[in-house]
Amino acid sequence: MDGATQNGHLDVVKWLHRVHHECCSSEAMSLAIRYEGHLDMLKWLHAHLPKAFSCIMMDTAAKNGHLDVVTWLHRHRREGCSESAPRQAAQNGHFEV
Repeated sequence: MDGATQNGHLDVVKWLHRVHHECCSSEAMSLAIRYEGHLDMLKWLHAHLPKAFSCIMMDTAAKNGHLDVVTWLHRHRREGCSESAPRQAAQNGHFEV
């Protein structure tokens, strides 16, 4: 499931969860955010596998300039981000985050 999650294959993730009751790691969720944002994937995981979330998700979204993901996580999750997330976003030129 980790591979499907980090590559944004939501249909595969849904199937694996339904048929095999699999879960994904926080690391795979972080990778799903890093490159593309994959907000649809995060919304589905939030509804079906909420315990897989951590502050790493918002840190990764901020660092990579995914403002839509940061905003969504801020509104729907309680993990927040680490103290270094704003600095990392700024270092990468993502001042809007």
